[in-house]
Order: sequence, then structure tokens, then C-alpha cells
Amino acid sequence: MTIPIISTKLHIPVPPRFLVPRLRLTGRLESGVSGKLILVSAPAGFGKTSLIAEWANQCIGECLVSWVHLDESDNELIRFLSYIIAALQTHQKDIGEAALSGLQSIPPAPIEATLTSLINEIDSLQREIILILDDYHLIDTASIHEAVGFLIEHLPAQMCLVIATRTDPPLSIHRLRARGQMTEIRVQDLRFNSEETRSLLEGILNTSFSDNDITALDSRVEGWVAGLQMVALSIQGRQDIHEFIKTFSGSHRYIMDYLTEEIYNQQPPHIQKFLLQTAILDRLSGPLCNAVLGAGFSAQGESEELPSAQQMLEYMERANLFLLPLDDERHWYRYHHLFGSLLRQRLRQTAPEKTPILQRRASAWFGANGFVDEAFQYALAANDIQAAAQLVEDHALGLLKKGALSTLLGWLRKLPDEIILGRPWLSIFFGWALLLTGKLENIERFLVAAEEGHITLENRGDLHGHIAAVRAYAFAMQGKGDQAIGQANVALDLLPEDDLSVRSVVAFVLGGVYYMRQDFPNALEAMMDASQIGERAGNIHLAVSALSAAGDILRGQGNLSEAEQAYEQALKLGTGRSGRPLPITASVYSSLAEIHLARNELTNARQFAVTGVELGRQWGNVDSLASSYLALAHIARLEGNPEEAELALDEAKRLAATHNLTPGFEDRFLAYEALSLQGQPDRIDQGFLIEPLTERELEVLRLIAEGRSNPEIATKLIVAVGTVKAHTSSIYRKLDVRSRTEAVIRAQELRLL
Repeated sequence: MTIPIISTKLHIPVPPRFLVPRLRLTGRLESGVSGKLILVSAPAGFGKTSLIAEWANQCIGECLVSWVHLDESDNELIRFLSYIIAALQTHQKDIGEAALSGLQSIPPAPIEATLTSLINEIDSLQREIILILDDYHLIDTASIHEAVGFLIEHLPAQMCLVIATRTDPPLSIHRLRARGQMTEIRVQDLRFNSEETRSLLEGILNTSFSDNDITALDSRVEGWVAGLQMVALSIQGRQDIHEFIKTFSGSHRYIMDYLTEEIYNQQPPHIQKFLLQTAILDRLSGPLCNAVLGAGFSAQGESEELPSAQQMLEYMERANLFLLPLDDERHWYRYHHLFGSLLRQRLRQTAPEKTPILQRRASAWFGANGFVDEAFQYALAANDIQAAAQLVEDHALGLLKKGALSTLLGWLRKLPDEIILGRPWLSIFFGWALLLTGKLENIERFLVAAEEGHITLENRGDLHGHIAAVRAYAFAMQGKGDQAIGQANVALDLLPEDDLSVRSVVAFVLGGVYYMRQDFPNALEAMMDASQIGERAGNIHLAVSALSAAGDILRGQGNLSEAEQAYEQALKLGTGRSGRPLPITASVYSSLAEIHLARNELTNARQFAVTGVELGRQWGNVDSLASSYLALAHIARLEGNPEEAELALDEAKRLAATHNLTPGFEDRFLAYEALSLQGQPDRIDQGFLIEPLTERELEVLRLIAEGRSNPEIATKLIVAVGTVKAHTSSIYRKLDVRSRTEAVIRAQELRLL
């Protein structure tokens, strides 16, 4: 399940009917593409969006231009990044697939890993890319600013980011400026000069102006584009243009109040009413306006049939009533921000009781048409808290399944505590969201509230299953194995069979706890269950992780063939539609490198290890990255390249020194160094061993190197499994190793294989 994308937010704005070319500024934008960031920063109404749109439309064909219109609802990191990826996908459908998959996993991938994956994919494209973020001032989430900063810092050479904003964003602007990597266009640049003022007014009004008139307007409006546009609208139809300009004066606020009043008062009553009652909308369409206005909409009691909402929108666009199309089909529109703001102010002054009614209607329409976030925001604006709570309750599980945890937490935190605690399922979903974002301290409060409120529900078993699942996960994260296993089993007993998403998470938690307790048979069974259920649930990241863990368990038990099958199945699941592996498969590649290394298949082992390093960096998984480097060290050593081996080993040690790796890594380093100290023999004999291997032990060793399990070896040699285990223990002792992989590597060094 993916975050629904509003396609109109990705459209490059349609140029106005009359456009004043701004060659002096589009030239600066063009030259700025060689840097990392173009910042267009100025107050409202100075033509930021129009300028960038003019330039962007000129760039189409020469480079790839992606546009995102931001709004307040984009203040959630996963939603924000999903829109950036969707904008890039308007040019190449599979770009960002791995990043999206990471964002939608449970729990989500590390953000730096997601961004690294996306940056690497952008870097592979051959064409120049321009990504435009419009209205960035609406973003106030620190994690988004950090993500944008990371993106800017690591942008590929062929990509430039353009930010249009009313205020400077909290990014490293000074550093970019000092490096010469940023182009700035500010209010003093955006003000219309005399020539542009004349072009705008004469183009709109099709009449001439004297130099004195232009100078007078320049001195009063100061090149403010929105003010000039409203001057033009006010002048329309006047005979006394020179006298109007002569008496016109005032600040920007005065201009806005006066000219909007002039525009508004010139409209017929039904247009005035339409303007006021649809001004509560951030975007407008005919069907939406019909729903908001209601069946009884009429102008001052007129009984005649009024034009449809769609016809009204088309009329207002033709009349230049500050209505801007958002798509080429003229389906979606929005009011000019300043004009809309003043209309809403007038509505509050003239009919304050009407606003919440209109907002509730908007919420109902958006909810019925699948725009849940907008439905929630309008319900909140109308102070209809119960409707907002019901929307969250209806859609919370879907948000959890697609990994939109920040969105869910953001919604829940906008609801009063008493509303959440009074709704058992909302309490459960809050518990899940807190758990999956690592905030364990307040979870139990919501779980207890859910338990106490369960008597009002019909499907109580479902609810108690979720409660047990959350507690199992929380206990596991706290290292409380017994409690985790107990709650996990309760959850699996109570959860419906078709609740695949939660059952897969519980099985994975159970497998992890069993593994930490070295109960490998139960751990293997749980991980295989988790992978199968996760795949059916569509949670590919969990399915791949579970299969990788199952392979590790099998490999640790000496069942290399079965382990390899699990890894190959994980790779099949973890390969995107583009044919590229997802970063989550990093651990799978490092494990396959070790299996091929054990078989002396050094070419294959190197290929898997190198891929494991690349994906490990993208994923941010230090364990798999360190394992891949250690495998590369073994491979380089066997290939007779001690310098490369030393570099790879140093990198693995650096990771171990700066991160908490899985227990056992220290032993692996010691084993590697022990093998290194023994040197590399140059002849084929067992003279380097204190006690040579018997012929039967050599035969067992060769079968181990082929990846055969103990039962397979027993069948091949027609002996008991216990006999094979005894031979294996003897081989380990004589070679001074602790595992099958180490035994095969040591045997290769001694030229026994």
C-alpha cells in the first residue's frame, strides 16, 4: 500500500495568458543550474512561482524538470520524500523504487539509507535533472530540513535543487554561498522595473500609459507583482485611468484591502457568494465546490438556475479573478494565496458560523474520494474532533502497513488525549506507532486504556491480539525474552488468520527472541513463518529479513545448501521491478559471499561481497557491511593480494570499533588473524598440521565444501549422522577452526581442496 499522490501537486504551473518575459532572471536561473541550489526567496505576491514556471517550461526538452507544490500536509518526512520520488518518476517510472520500498517497510528504513539509494539512482541517469520545491516555507519539520540538507550535500553533478519560499529555510545556506554552489534570487531582484511594469499593464489592458503614470505606480507599488495585477483589474473599464493612478497611494496592505474590495464589489451577487463560500478550500474542482456549496446554494434568494460550479470556475479564470489552474485539463484550480486569504477574512467577518459548515462538507467530500489527509485536516479545522478521530481510526491500520508512521503520529497528536483514550482502537494504533518509532515509555498507558474500553467492541479478540502483539514487540526490544515469547504466542492465538501484516511481525519478533536464546529449531520455524506470511502480506522487507535470518540459522547449523536456497529466495523477493536489488538484501549478499568463499569459488564470492558492500552502505546495515568487508579480506588474501586484504580488514574493524555489531564478530576477527599468521602454503600436503586428516575426514571435508548438510553427507557415505558429526568435530580440531566456513577457508589455504 502506497501513499496516495495528488497528481496536480506535480504539475509545472500553466503560464498565464499574458506573460512578461523576465530574461534578466531566467538567465540567472539557467546559469545557476551548474550549482547545487537555487534559492528564490521573497514575500508573497512577488512572482516567485511564475518566474520559475516560465523558466521551467523553457527547460523542458533540454533537461528533466520535476515540480512539487508543497502544502502544510507535507510536513511528514515519508510523505515529503514520497512526493519527491513521485515527481522524479514522472520522467522515469522505476526511479526511487528501492527508496520507496524502504520508506514503506515496517519499521521504515533509515532515512540516510533511503536518500543514499535515491541519490545513487539519480546519479546513474545521464540527463540533467532540475527538482523544484515550491512553497517550501510551509515546511517546518526538522527531519525534513535535515533530509533536504543531506540531499543537497550529496547531490549528483547533473542535478540541481530549486527552492521557492517566503522565508529562508534552515539549511546550510552560508556554506553553500561560500562554496559558490548556490544562486540566490530575492525580493530586490523580483521587483518589476519600469519596462516590465509597462509591459504587464499594457498587455493586460491593451492600452497605453504615459511615463508619468508608470513612474507614479512604480513609486507606490514598488514593483510588487500582485499589487500591479490588482491595479490592472481595478483599472479595467475605467475612463479616468490617469486620475485613478494620480490619487492612488498606500502600503501593500492598503493595496490589498482596497483593490480586493474593488474586485469583489464589481462581481454579481452569485459570484460573490461563490467566492466567499469556496475560499475555505486550498484547491477547487467543480464536484468539490458543488459538495461544499450544497444543494440549496443560490444568490440572495434567486430562484433561477445558476451555472454549475465548473462553469463558475471557468468564468472566473477567464475574468482574471485570481483563480489559477493546477492542471492542463482545467479540472483543479486554486485561488491566488493573497486573494484567498482576504476572501476567508471577509467570510469570517460576515458569516463566521458558515465556515465550519463548509469545512465539514469539504471533509466529507475529500474522505469519500480517497483524499484522507485533506479530509482529516478539514475536519480538524471545523473542530469536528469526533469525525477527525473516526477518519484516523478507519485509516490507521493502512498507514501502519505502508510505514507512514510519522503521518499517523502527527494525526494522533492533533487529537485530544481523552478522545484517543476513549476509543480502544485509536489507543492500539497509537501504541503501534510509538512502538515502531522506538518510543516505548508511554505505550502501556494506551494499551491499558484499550483493555479497559474493549467491552464496547464486537471483535474483542482482534483487539486483544493487537495488544499482545505490541507488548511482545516491546518486551523483545527491552530484552525480556520470556515475556516476549508469552505475549507473541497469545497474539498468534487471538489474531485473525487473515491479519497477515501483524502476524508476520509477531512471527519475526518470536524468531528473533528464540535466536537470541540460541533455540535454533524454534527460531528457524518462526523466521520461515514470518517470511511466508510477510510475503503474502506484501511486506517484502520483513520477508527478506526473515529469510536472511533463516539462512543464517541454517548456515550456523552446517546446512549450507539449505541456507543457500533461503538466501536465493530472499534475493528473488528483494529484487525490484527494475531488476536491481533492494538495499535490504545487503545481508543476503554478504552471506552468499561467505558460502561461495567456503567453496573456493572466489570470483562469485567477490561479486557477492562487493554488492554486499554497496547495498550495506545504502541500507545503513553495519553488520552486513562489516561481514562483506571481512569476506573481501578473505578473498583478497586467498587471491594473493595482501594489501587489499589489509584495507578490507581495516574497514571491517573500523565499523566494529564505531558501532555495536552482532555478538561473535570479535571471534571472527581473531580467526582471520590466526589464519593470516600461519602464512599461505605453496605446496599440497598436510605437513602444516600437527595431526593430518584421515582419508575419511578429507572426504567429509570435500562434501562440506560442496555445501552438503550432515544428513546429506551421511547418506552419501552410508554412515550415521552422529558419525559425520564426530568427523566434523575432528576436522575442526585439527584445522583449529570453529565453523564450516573457517574449515573450508583453512583447507583451501593448505591446498587440501
